[in-house]
Parts: sequence; structure tokens; C-alpha cells
Amino acid sequence: MDERVEDKILIADDESEIVRLLKRFMQSAGFKVYSAMDAQEAVAKTRDLRPDAVLLDIVMPGGGGIEALKEIKRIQPTTAVIMITAVVGDEMMHISLQAGADGYIRKPCALSELEETVRDAIKKYRQ
Repeated sequence: MDERVEDKILIADDESEIVRLLKRFMQSAGFKVYSAMDAQEAVAKTRDLRPDAVLLDIVMPGGGGIEALKEIKRIQPTTAVIMITAVVGDEMMHISLQAGADGYIRKPCALSELEETVRDAIKKYRQ
């Protein structure tokens, strides 16, 4: 009997198609997946669900991803937060990492790369 607990992941993005695609893929990879459509909802769901990881869009309504990242890390420092964005440029990556992000992925990305990044980030907090 498999006693493995599913890792919980929260996908926060204001593009419903992105959320649907990532949710389907991450569920097929064995994650328990939740979603949020804006930054405020992402913070509230982090507080309630205590996810193992959050995939957080940088540009979205409700305060934006960087502000949400800081608040998520304040309430749940052991939640891995991976920023996802279509914004090209290294400045936003540096800002995200300085604010506490555990990873940074540009859209579109290879789903296998995303899964590996999430698993590595979760593993970091379990060690």
C-alpha cells in the first residue's frame, strides 16, 4: 500500500487557460492542485491550505506577484514559491529572487522543466 502523501501546489495566474493547462499537468504528475486567479486570492489560499509550493505569476491583478511573494513567505516561509512570467528580462528575475522566490520560469516553458523545478524546491525545504 502506498502511504505517500501528495504534495499540495497552488497555481496563481490570472490567465485561466494557463491555470487549466498547469493544473491538468501537475495533477497528472501526482500533485494535489489548487488555483487562484489573483494575488490576494493566492495569499488567502496559502494561509488556508499551507501548500508545499506556489507557482506565482508576476503580473496579475490584486497587488501583483512580487507583493504576493513577500506576503506568502511571511506567512509560510517553508512554502516553495516559483515565479512564472511571460516578461522577458533579467531585472524581474533578480527582483523576484531577492524577494524570496525559490525559482523563476519564463512562459512558455517545458512542462517537464516546471515539474523538476517544483520538486527540487519542495525537496529543499524538506531537508
